[in-house]
Order: sequence, then structure tokens, then C-alpha cells
Amino acid sequence: MKRVPIKYSHFHLIQNSIYLAMFSLIVNVSSLSAEALSSIAYQKIAPGVRFFSEVLTKIPARVFVAEIELNNPHLSIQSLLAQDHLPGLERCSSILKRQPESLGEPVVAINGDFFNANGHSVNAQIIFGELVKRPHYRSVFALSHDRRPYIGKLIYDGFLVRGKNKIQISGINEQRRENDLILYNKYFGPVTRTNRWGSEAILNLLEGKSAVNRPFKALVQSLII
Repeated sequence: MKRVPIKYSHFHLIQNSIYLAMFSLIVNVSSLSAEALSSIAYQKIAPGVRFFSEVLTKIPARVFVAEIELNNPHLSIQSLLAQDHLPGLERCSSILKRQPESLGEPVVAINGDFFNANGHSVNAQIIFGELVKRPHYRSVFALSHDRRPYIGKLIYDGFLVRGKNKIQISGINEQRRENDLILYNKYFGPVTRTNRWGSEAILNLLEGKSAVNRPFKALVQSLII
């Protein structure tokens, strides 16, 4: 491939979707009756966070439940990524050790989405407002900007706009196929790992950062053809 510098080319990238969140793992406690749940002794592990564990011998399974006050301004739910890129495998404890102190003190951590053997997650993920992977056909757990919880299937629509031309973005951080337009970001790693049958553009954001639910503008730094 040959790198070709381009000047004064502006692209308007639009990504429309609600704030996808973090964890697709839902603990099934249906075998616990309402009376059993009301009698369980919770342990307060942090202001606004209660925890309990229960062994279900009939399944068998051991259930861990954390109850979080979403309206507590001192608490936040963050999505993190194994090895900080796709794909990746890493223990929750190891991921947390790499996080900056400015993120706060971790209280509870769980594995999120289903993933295959090499660490490719199945469904959508957003980290600090930036889309890591677009939604799949399965339901996800989500939080809106005002912290309202949601469980359901989501749809991603993204477009590349230049002047009057509008092209749909085929995917985010995934394999490029014939006639695809794929948007890659830092969560895919330093290179796109694509074959030679295509062209690529390196973009510089003109303001802010790429995020769901709002358009962003970028300048084409160079083309690789």
C-alpha cells in the first residue's frame, strides 16, 4: 500500500444509537423466592453498594449479587476492556490494577459479554462514550445518560458524510469485507490488520472525540491505497 497525503478534506461522521452499556451478563436468581430474597442479609461494602452471595444447591450454582444505588453521585458504572484492545483476555483484577486513580476506587467487578476463545466479545460495548463494538442480535444491559437502566436489543446506524454524499458505515473495529466501510479506533490496536484489497484513510478529529449519539468532524491526514 502507498501512503498519500491529503489536505483540507473534511468528513462528517454521524453515529446514532443510544448509550450502550457495559455488562451483558445477567445473574439469574429466579430460583430464589421473594421471601428468601427479603430475608437475605446484605453486606454493605461501600456507600450505596450492598452485596450478598447465595449457594443454590438444586441447580447447583453460587450467585453473587451487588445492589447499587444509581442515583448516588459518588458511584459510577464503567466499562473496561481486556488488554485495552480487541481481541483480549484478562482477569478483572488485572484490568483494575491498570486503571488510573482518577477513575476512583473499584468496588465491584464482573465479566461482561460472552466472548470466544481468543477474546472477541459477542455484543456491543462502549467505553467512556466511545463505541468499541456495535450491537449484535442479542439483548444488552444499558444505562441512559441519566442512569436509567435498560435491557433489550439495540440497533447501530453510522454514516460518513461529505458535502451531499452520505455513505453508511458497515461496522466498528471488525473485519473488512468487500465493499465495506469500517471505522477503526484505538480499541482495535495500532493497526487495522486488513488485507491489501482496499483503501484506508487516517483521520484526525477536529474537535472533542468520537462518541455515540452525536456527530463529529474529522480531517483526513493521509490515504493508504
